[in-house]
Amino acid sequence: MSTVSEPRYTGFAPIASCHWQGLANILACHPVAEPLRWLGASWGARWHGDGILYGGGRWARQLHTITGIDVVQHTAPDGPAAAALELDLTRRGTPFVAEVDAFHLPSPYQGREHVVHTVIVTDRGAEHATIVDSTNNPRPVRLTIDAYQQMRSSPCEGRTEPFKLYAPSGARTARQPTAAVVLDAVVTDLTTHAAADLAAIRAFTDAHETGSTPVNVCRPAAERFQAALLFDWLAEHDQPGAAGTARTLRELSDAWYLVHMLTTHPASTTARHRRRVTRLLHDAGYGEERLLSTLLAPARLRTGKGPTR
Repeated sequence: MSTVSEPRYTGFAPIASCHWQGLANILACHPVAEPLRWLGASWGARWHGDGILYGGGRWARQLHTITGIDVVQHTAPDGPAAAALELDLTRRGTPFVAEVDAFHLPSPYQGREHVVHTVIVTDRGAEHATIVDSTNNPRPVRLTIDAYQQMRSSPCEGRTEPFKLYAPSGARTARQPTAAVVLDAVVTDLTTHAAADLAAIRAFTDAHETGSTPVNVCRPAAERFQAALLFDWLAEHDQPGAAGTARTLRELSDAWYLVHMLTTHPASTTARHRRRVTRLLHDAGYGEERLLSTLLAPARLRTGKGPTR
């Protein structure tokens, strides 16, 4: 069986997906058969009227539907409240994934740029904390509590909630569903939420076209990347159309990541640049519509035809 101190999943994780990598390494100890891929059993979009387009955020609910395991997402109003929560998790023997500032870690951002990242916390005491950075340094590192609290509390690019962490909760064993059960859960989720997801993308795109606020779309990009991993697994288990869906999800992920990278350019607020990004947002929205219309058409699923572009 995997251990959190010797993670199964290591190395590069695309922007906004490192928390899933960390969680997958914890869930592999339950054991969950395909934790990294099953964390991609949902994708969508939410917009709250600002410059950020969020993903659907339903992945934890889907994981529970598929495996029976809960992942609870916590935030704390301040450092002392976060410490109390973390100490309680360690007392209960629960490792967790915590958001930190990569500026303070051995990483491409160390000492250069304040960017949100996540690490697995295997032990959190009053004087020390032990972390595993499965992306950059997949081995246990013991930190003084001052160093740990600094990386937990430091303001950094990409942080939208204070002192966020993710912790598995409940059952210590997991159901091992068939591919058909997993696909049914995905289709049910999309059927329920597709209209609202597409409406959020359209509203966000329209606002970008007429507004001047910088935008951030890395979260939808990460959800599609993760969902492609799930459909790879479905294809390996002979689910009709799954391989084509995986390819399309990767194309959509790349499209969203392209928009995200373009909007970090210094010229991103100029009219010409915004027109270009708006066109790309429209293209991504059309791609989302085409994929959903294919996935939610039962006849195409039965005949095994993947999505077309």
